[in-house]
Amino acid sequence: MSATNKRSQGVDGSTIALLIAVVTVFLVLGVVWGAVALGSQLDGVNEGQTSDPFEVFFGVLRGKVVWPASATWIVAVLGGAVLALGILVAVAAARARGRRSSVDAAATHMGKGRQLQSLSASGARQTAQRLGVRDWVGVLIGITVAGRQRIYASPEDMITLVAGPRIGKSTAYVIPAIADAPGAVLTTSNKRDVLDATRELRATKGQVWAFDPQSIALGSPTWWWNPLSYV
Repeated sequence: MSATNKRSQGVDGSTIALLIAVVTVFLVLGVVWGAVALGSQLDGVNEGQTSDPFEVFFGVLRGKVVWPASATWIVAVLGGAVLALGILVAVAAARARGRRSSVDAAATHMGKGRQLQSLSASGARQTAQRLGVRDWVGVLIGITVAGRQRIYASPEDMITLVAGPRIGKSTAYVIPAIADAPGAVLTTSNKRDVLDATRELRATKGQVWAFDPQSIALGSPTWWWNPLSYV
């Protein structure tokens, strides 16, 4: 069952175009007004000139306001400054986008603040105590980007992790969960990495049985279990 997500889905193209148009208009007005105001003082023209940028702009277009000779190079300087500022902003934005990962767009759909309370250390600990589990709060899921908060799957939670190959499932989740497990663990893998990383550590807590009929990790097996022997 799914529901429509009401949170922001980003800014569409028409909104961006409108913002660019509005900013451009105000920049043009500001540059023309600044050039005429400063140029008038330098050239000694337009005495008693209005300070309204719109009146100055349209006054220049209609010929009611004199365009000072020095205003031309003032426009060039101001225009260059605005262009340089725009380039700096564009470069900074490009670098910021470059630092984003392919999954950052999903952040808007993730829980925040109080929505993560049940997954916090205190929330998972309360669940563990209710279930009679002591000295273990659950499986560490990860650390949130915002707030650097550790979140856990409590002892009664189930984790389903779907990811492609070479994403780090074993390194980031399976191996740490096995190493931190307070009791018996049953794990399967078609590679030897999990066994190699956890066997010695788990042996300090109890007997380790490795069922490896294909000799992927241990060489020649020392024991066999044939489930068909009961048939």
